[in-house]
Amino acid sequence: MHRPLVVVLALASWGCGAAAVTLHAPRCARSDAREAPARVDVEPIVARPDAAADSTVALGHPAPAEVLTTAIKEELSARALTGGASDGYRVKCTLDRFALRTRVGMVGSAAIATLYVDLGCAVERLAGGAMEWRGALRGRSMATSTTPLAGETGLVQQLADRALSDVSRELASDLAVRVLGLGGAPSARVFKDEAARATSGGVDDTLFGGAALSEAPDRVGLVVPSLRDLDPAVRAAAWNAVAMAMGPGQRWFGGDPAPDEEPIVRFYQYKALARSASVPSLAKLKEARRHEEEGWLLELVDDALATGGLGLPRRGG
Repeated sequence: MHRPLVVVLALASWGCGAAAVTLHAPRCARSDAREAPARVDVEPIVARPDAAADSTVALGHPAPAEVLTTAIKEELSARALTGGASDGYRVKCTLDRFALRTRVGMVGSAAIATLYVDLGCAVERLAGGAMEWRGALRGRSMATSTTPLAGETGLVQQLADRALSDVSRELASDLAVRVLGLGGAPSARVFKDEAARATSGGVDDTLFGGAALSEAPDRVGLVVPSLRDLDPAVRAAAWNAVAMAMGPGQRWFGGDPAPDEEPIVRFYQYKALARSASVPSLAKLKEARRHEEEGWLLELVDDALATGGLGLPRRGG
């Protein structure tokens, strides 16, 4: 499924214009459970008319809802899911928000893309249609690149693909792990070659991606030492793994999260605090609000505070 995006990148400003690129849903290697496979049928996502109203990118056909439907199905088919109701589940979602934003010159000479996706979902049992769960799935991702501005169209393509890959896989992970309590293995993306991996891989394709997508505290604990790594990219990936393990009532793995000097790392620190959605974590976000100077990060903080965090309880506590 593809999505043309029309974007003009202006130095240190949001904007849209005439350069069109195509957004791709990530491809994952299918993995079927050998015993008692779980069935999760995702119906085509329906978008509200104003779902993309606060996106700063002009969006054409196919619609974001179509791309997300394909991407989430792809992720679920790659996880060898087990457990849950023997008859399986039907998932119906409405796309309430799809906000893709790009900006150049925000962090040195880097280009930044952020993506906010909100889904309102209902999960029913396939046999009989009994309601299993109703609620919101929220995904937040970012991508950065230092590709020269001479290739703006290719740059936007990379950023959009990477941001969508992470958001769609994390939404599917929350659905499977937190909402339905299913077992399974983290997915593996399929790339044409190593060059494609380098340009299109998101944070969930890094060394810590498996820990992030498993949302398993025992695995996430192993990445904690990397929160202090010298490489900002490693710190960012480690914080993303911590963020994905967070939820209301769950153990906090991040220690006392002093804001990192690198904005791309702070994004995932704020994401972790928002997903924890506890009184202390929200207080930390309010404190960060008073000192944060990057506008795109203030957006993330304000968004999280407005909804009381991004916390999604894990099934069974």
